[in-house]
Amino acid sequence: PMMSFPQQGWAAPGARPSQFQAGPAAKRARTAAAGGTTSGEVRFSDPTAARRAAGLSGTVVDGHAIQVELDAKSKDGTKVALRGLPLGLDCNRLKALFQGCG
Repeated sequence: PMMSFPQQGWAAPGARPSQFQAGPAAKRARTAAAGGTTSGEVRFSDPTAARRAAGLSGTVVDGHAIQVELDAKSKDGTKVALRGLPLGLDCNRLKALFQGCG
């Protein structure tokens, strides 16, 4: 399972963004910066895990209520869209947030 993050504020020195792991449920995450928050996506190993992750919508992370929605464009139902993630959020904290989903 892999996570990737934007260059600004997320990548560890010397690490390629695709080297971050999202835990057993997530296959991949991508994010893009917008203002004071970041949006992105996480892909899980199965649709059930993605539905569990969508239940985390409204969770407050560093003072930001994040939005987690099933991605309607996902053909296999394994992708969620993320909005409102605080810039500079540590990748390990994001991994821990979604790790319990499956």
